[in-house]
Amino acid sequence: MALDVDAAPAGPAPGLSAAPEPAAPAAPSTVCHVIVRAANDEERDLAQRVLRDAGLTPHEVWSTATAVSFAVGTDRPEKVRTALEHASFGWAVVAPGEPDYLIHRLLVEGPDGRRFGITDAPAQQLTRDVANDVVAEYDPVFHQATMPTVIDQIQPDGQGRRLDPEATLHDSGIRDGDRLRVGFETRAGAVNPLDRQDALYRVRNQILAYAESRPGISVMTDSALLPTEFEIDFAQPGFGPPSTPGGEPVRIERHTVRISCSADFPETAPRVYWLTPVFHPNVFPNYDCEEARVDPGAQGLVCLGLLAESYQPSLDFGDLCQLLVDMAGFRNYSLFESTGELQADGTPRLRANFYDRQAARWVAEHQDRIEEINGSLVEPVVRDHRPYPNVVEPLDGR
Repeated sequence: MALDVDAAPAGPAPGLSAAPEPAAPAAPSTVCHVIVRAANDEERDLAQRVLRDAGLTPHEVWSTATAVSFAVGTDRPEKVRTALEHASFGWAVVAPGEPDYLIHRLLVEGPDGRRFGITDAPAQQLTRDVANDVVAEYDPVFHQATMPTVIDQIQPDGQGRRLDPEATLHDSGIRDGDRLRVGFETRAGAVNPLDRQDALYRVRNQILAYAESRPGISVMTDSALLPTEFEIDFAQPGFGPPSTPGGEPVRIERHTVRISCSADFPETAPRVYWLTPVFHPNVFPNYDCEEARVDPGAQGLVCLGLLAESYQPSLDFGDLCQLLVDMAGFRNYSLFESTGELQADGTPRLRANFYDRQAARWVAEHQDRIEEINGSLVEPVVRDHRPYPNVVEPLDGR
């Protein structure tokens, strides 16, 4: 159901105390507050029990239909985060003296112009959290963007004011009813045709040299002189999708992948798709399953850091081919990646880094099968906490 963005913000559900507005703040708190995403009494009781068991003496400050705020008996945010690291619910910590309230409604425009409504967003969350929640509504093609995500506040004249991704919504001056726009940071200027031609020659030579130096690899191109697409067929023991839903994956020996260079190459990364059926956490499912039926255009899309945040125009395509072979043999794959932040205990904060959830789960639980094909074993990881999940509702019926 579409959200009426012009209507007045809805009040709290019966029996709940409204989250305070910044226009009339309470006296600064001397302890931390925890805002928990909770839509019913059971979820509120669970959050309160977890906080109590952690020795944080929670006291409810306010509640809405989707969230509840607890004051806890400590002024140390890091202590609260450590205690909630493995909680099953989403939460946000408000440091002592910081305003504790929700922004009831935001209108956010996505990278392709789609509109979204966000309700009950904690004012103390970072602006990048809002951007990430909106981008998560799109198919994995958007997650493969080579440029960082940016977020602007749309001014009355339609111009955008760029927001600091590491600043909170409150510190960024975002208030109830504001309009935001999420996009990807782009480079100015167009790709020089001669630069692109030189880059495509380089790619062709690197891929052909790689194939000639290794037996069992064949390459087909869309042009003999200046190809922009390459289909690479190679032998490598790996795993294909289960023959029946929920079954065991099957052993496969050959793979075919396609490397495509767009009109913006080399400024933007090539796209890589797995054409033969494969069961791999870092490849969007290209076999019959719910994810593939929902987003057929993303089938076979490969998730690689070299093609995303770490892409450089000088990428050696021979190295890329070897990386794809290593991916097929599970000598190079990923289930989690570092966020670049540290947890309270000094260990890296991790987040999920896979396209195929079913394959990721199977790989994590069947490392013996990975070892059978001489693949690399994953190191044990500590799961990160669930971030406070914003309620993101499409407004365009898509």
